[in-house]
Amino acid sequence: MKLLLGKVLIETNHIEYVERIAPHTVRLFFVSGAKVDVHCGVKSDAAAT
Repeated sequence: MKLLLGKVLIETNHIEYVERIAPHTVRLFFVSGAKVDVHCGVKSDAAAT
């Protein structure tokens, strides 16, 4: 399965686990050691990093 975050496509099999930080925020932990915070319901003009 693939997850589209804005213009960034993420392979879900690279996600190690997901932690809920706040009601509308989750943190994705990848097998590579990278982390991404995802804020749901928030609009932004910036690309995901």
